[in-house]
Amino acid sequence: PDAPQPCPPDGSEKEALEDGIIFAAIASFRDSLCATTVHGLFSRATHPERVRVGVIQQNKEDEDEDCFDTYCALARAYWGVLHNESCPFGSQVSIRRFSSDAAKGPTWARAQDSDMIPNDATFCLRTDSHMAFVQGWDVKQISQWYLARNEFAVISTYVADATQIKTDGTEINVNGKWEVPHLCSIIWQDGHVRNQQAKAARNLKRPKLATLWAAGLSFSKCHAERTVPYDPYTPYIFWGEEFSRTARFFTHGYDIYTPHRTIIAHDYKHTQGDPTHYKWN
Repeated sequence: PDAPQPCPPDGSEKEALEDGIIFAAIASFRDSLCATTVHGLFSRATHPERVRVGVIQQNKEDEDEDCFDTYCALARAYWGVLHNESCPFGSQVSIRRFSSDAAKGPTWARAQDSDMIPNDATFCLRTDSHMAFVQGWDVKQISQWYLARNEFAVISTYVADATQIKTDGTEINVNGKWEVPHLCSIIWQDGHVRNQQAKAARNLKRPKLATLWAAGLSFSKCHAERTVPYDPYTPYIFWGEEFSRTARFFTHGYDIYTPHRTIIAHDYKHTQGDPTHYKWN
């Protein structure tokens, strides 16, 4: 009882669930799943009107589908909107387009969205461009963050595979013990510090305090992204990206937590089998 306690959240969970805006930052390198990821952010949200998306697109001209245009086609079909009508939630998506030939790796790409965070956004999600979401991911992710009971909490881990979310958007109880990936160790490789493969945490009641941050899933109050932005002066860095940001979050007073449930998942099968995408570092 005498141990130091984290700073409690500023504002109530009830208020956040009623009007909290989430900004989702996505960096995409020639990724054919970018549009389905953006579509999932809106179609699986309880309150899509409170979701904002920023995409950093790095495509090869005349070869790759435009993430926004393809999203709009998916969204019109999903919500039954005619092709000549406005793109559903299109005004809530911002996109910056770069040539893939000018790309400088993931840290450079993710740094390009630092000034895209809306002033009215309370929560920030940083994730990849090939993700799946449970139904109601937005309210569930906010509630999960509040369970950490820490204004400076950052929910992060290596994300579970998309097969752990059913096609109807419900989560699978892995091994009957609600297993989730948990980062707890590092390795040195070729002079770089890397997160080691995730272990498994079981039957967590709330997010678990951890020591390592992962780029595929990061959910926090937006002041974390503003206070600890991506370093734009680290071109072509892949190994070392996550440990660097772990250290910077820690030295700015933030705590990393493993999520206690899988709310957002990663499509490893399709993205790692796409030769245009997986070599972006």
